[in-house]
Amino acid sequence: IFSGIFYLWIEAKIVPIVVLSILIDYVTSKKISSTNEKSRSIYLFLGIAQNLAILFYFKYTVFALNNVNALGSWLNLGPISVPAIALPVGISFIIFEKISYLVDVFRRTSQPATSLTNYSLYVLLFPKLLAGPIIKYHEIEDQLNIDHRTTLKDAVLGFERFMLGVIKKLLIADTVGIAADAIFKLPNSEQNFSSAWAGCVLFTLQIYFDFSSYSDMAIGLARMLGFRLNENFAIPYISRTMTEFWRRWHISLSTYIRDYVYIPLGGNQLGKRRTYINLWIAFILSGIWHGANWTFIIWGAYNGLFLTLDRLFLARWMSILGDKTANILTLFVIMIGWVIFRAADAHQASIMLYSMLRPEFSPMPLTLGKEVFPIMIIAAILSISPRFFNYQNLKDNINSSLVLMTTSRIALALLFIVAVARAVATPFHPFLYFRF
Repeated sequence: IFSGIFYLWIEAKIVPIVVLSILIDYVTSKKISSTNEKSRSIYLFLGIAQNLAILFYFKYTVFALNNVNALGSWLNLGPISVPAIALPVGISFIIFEKISYLVDVFRRTSQPATSLTNYSLYVLLFPKLLAGPIIKYHEIEDQLNIDHRTTLKDAVLGFERFMLGVIKKLLIADTVGIAADAIFKLPNSEQNFSSAWAGCVLFTLQIYFDFSSYSDMAIGLARMLGFRLNENFAIPYISRTMTEFWRRWHISLSTYIRDYVYIPLGGNQLGKRRTYINLWIAFILSGIWHGANWTFIIWGAYNGLFLTLDRLFLARWMSILGDKTANILTLFVIMIGWVIFRAADAHQASIMLYSMLRPEFSPMPLTLGKEVFPIMIIAAILSISPRFFNYQNLKDNINSSLVLMTTSRIALALLFIVAVARAVATPFHPFLYFRF
């Protein structure tokens, strides 16, 4: 009930559509589970189609019509009217979870939800509703079905994790994010070597701390309610290949793309050439999922290219170079990709990349805040420090010492207070993944 109220509060206009779609899923899953093979496939197709129709209408209609109009202009045809359609918050994550539920019932990985209440809670569970992690129904099914309890330990550990997320978001992600936004808003004519690289580094840190902080907060809030959500990040910037990076970055999306796109296409079971094609298709679709913009499509193809190169020869070469060199080169590839991802359009991406690859030591065209550089250094160190910043490792270390445990919790509480004070004193900056 409260998860429904939460979504009604932020997206009242789309709630009837989501409720109707949930009802359709619930009925369809029962049909998929109980009918013959041919009918099961038809019901699965219809269930997926109604979910994709919602996603396409809200997320891609404007993009598609704008591209049709661009083509029509080139062919001297009149424009088509483009409606104003607002993207509902969380729609991509909701649709992905709903589709995975239907597919898992079809594969008999999980049974249909035992009640409409259980399925509705799975879809609308508010900690992960807006931006994940993407949870598959069978991963949380038992937690919905058992006699649910929340313990004091759940509340304490969950709130600690929530505080960590708040600190990462408000003290790190927002600080570097404001500076990154300022650089990416510069006119293309003012970009130079120093500003382009500064923007690249700042956004690389921003997207990691912004999105991982949301995951921390979602996992923490869910734990406070007695639910265990899967981890979504595993120190991705220490990766030595792009393949490893995608095992560590946005894990719930990576595994989703693998299980519901790559493997159904044939995975690596149909020969090398088909494997490479499947990788490209999977990551281009991943790019499209992130947003209706050509930059995301290019970014998806870019990642697909390096995953293919890993399989061809790059992973083998990286292992010869050694861990540190491989990590530096992989991080460089990741950062180039983030510039494409962050750019407003393909033209800005090309200007930024050209500026980064043209050593010309001109002064920065704008002044960043005095707190940006020290926060950037701290963020860079923490982002590659598994001993000190991976939450599970941190807990394992401090649990062996009462002094360390007490000190760390006091420090966490103090930083949380500072972060909340900052939130009160400064304008709100939405999470990056809300726009996807």
